[in-house]
Amino acid sequence: MTDAKKPTKKTPIKKSFSGKTNPKKPTTRTGKIFRGPLFWILVAIFAVSIFGQISAAGNRYTQIETSQALDAISQSNVESAEIVDKDQKLRLVLKPGTTIKGASKVEASY
Repeated sequence: MTDAKKPTKKTPIKKSFSGKTNPKKPTTRTGKIFRGPLFWILVAIFAVSIFGQISAAGNRYTQIETSQALDAISQSNVESAEIVDKDQKLRLVLKPGTTIKGASKVEASY
């Protein structure tokens, strides 16, 4: 009544590729470059810089003369005004439908 364990046989692992030692290894120089980390780091930096340029394009102010800014203020064409003391600039957001030099966000030095 003793239970003797029989040794189990291990089945060999079958290879799923056709005899090559490393099936994913690129054979050309360009294939090696595209698989390297430096290539992907450069692609990521490029993508981030392009995204930054596109997303910041709507927040730029067009430079105008101070007299044009004062005229817009006196005619009540300004929705909001901001004084940037450090740079000595006056940033204006004009009312909808009002533009100066084709822009609705303008800045002038004082």
